Amino acid sequence: MLWAGYFEARNRMWWTGLAGDAFVGRRMIANEMDGHNNRIGALIGAKAGSFSEIEPAVRDAVAGGCVSAGDAGQITWLPASKWRNGKFW
Repeated sequence: MLWAGYFEARNRMWWTGLAGDAFVGRRMIANEMDGHNNRIGALIGAKAGSFSEIEPAVRDAVAGGCVSAGDAGQITWLPASKWRNGKFW
């Protein structure tokens, strides 16, 4: 049981950025951006009257987004200089 508590604490520290420099800088900012945009997506889904309304609403939200948006209801993304190479994009 002691080990379970150790691993849980270690994982919480890792994911909250308290374990060294693992999430300092670009990755922490990217995670915050993802959380921000995911909350907007969840609201879009919750407000949709049907599944077919979701895609156009998401498209409109993304079209209205910008780099480092300050509005809590606006999609945001990092400046291109902060992007990482990924497997899928």
